[in-house]
Amino acid sequence: MSISQYQPETQIDKAAKLGVVPGFTIGHTDYWGEAFHNHLIGAERADRIDPSATMIKKGMHFAYHSDSPVSPIHPLKYASEGASRLWQVAPQKVLNPSQKVSINNALKAITIDVAYQLKMDDKIGSVEVGKYADFVIVNQNPMKTDAYKIRDIEVNETWVNGKQVFKKQ
Repeated sequence: MSISQYQPETQIDKAAKLGVVPGFTIGHTDYWGEAFHNHLIGAERADRIDPSATMIKKGMHFAYHSDSPVSPIHPLKYASEGASRLWQVAPQKVLNPSQKVSINNALKAITIDVAYQLKMDDKIGSVEVGKYADFVIVNQNPMKTDAYKIRDIEVNETWVNGKQVFKKQ
């Protein structure tokens, strides 16, 4: 079964019953939101794009990703897009506010829920004893940042399997 980018509720219900873990190219809400809403598919279908809040209500896991090289690889931007759903074209508008998720759930969609989707949540996705120590150190707390501004948080260090692989100069 496939979950399309703007699926009807009946398809989401089927996916939930089957245990599907969708991956959303969440940048479509930001980069393409205005074009989808006003020009390509119309408001009704555009409002169904990447229905993260509906997935949570149905007890589903989901992951955020990009379609690089079409959109950039930037996990904090994905979290920002899922929590704000604000499109970048002026005048800015929230693409279906009912589908915004909490910052915590948006961060899960780029960490533990990605690991769950890959069936690797016993090894990666969260910092716990017995798992690989993969994490980043950032310059501000995303939980205390406006959802749209999470994209501007800078990564100061990246650690993979307990070893530092990047340090901002």
